[in-house]
Amino acid sequence: MHGYPIYSDSAAAPDDPDWVPFLSATAARFAAKRVNAEEFGLPDHELGETPVARYADAVLDRLWRIGAVGASWWCFTDYAVELGRLPPFDLAPHELHFGLFRADGGAKPVADTWRRFGRRAAREMPQIEGPDEVTWYAGLPARLERAYAEWRERWSAPGR
Repeated sequence: MHGYPIYSDSAAAPDDPDWVPFLSATAARFAAKRVNAEEFGLPDHELGETPVARYADAVLDRLWRIGAVGASWWCFTDYAVELGRLPPFDLAPHELHFGLFRADGGAKPVADTWRRFGRRAAREMPQIEGPDEVTWYAGLPARLERAYAEWRERWSAPGR
């Protein structure tokens, strides 16, 4: 399961913390299995390192509350700034800045967020209600918008 609100027209904002858990819960429902949010993250060159750490904390908390089996951040370290003049970074410079660590090896605040989160105990995944796969796919793209609005109403409140 990969999810990036920054690339989605359906997410509420580029740093929408509900988007990844919504996608994960939807995939889990269709697969009838717990899922791993294998890859999510945000570049911090525009948003800032502290807001990205807050985003990660909010997403991880929501994934934990729905019982996701795991999560992984994209990516381990930033790319060297010198690569910004080469493809594909020349057209997508934000891709240089998704790391838990800076290119010089220094930890970013988001790395501390992951360290703290890693100490939590796992939870069982609650049953997430929604349409079956046939109904879901037959109603796209409007179904996605409605389902996400319903998800945010039910699941986005902290402590849910």
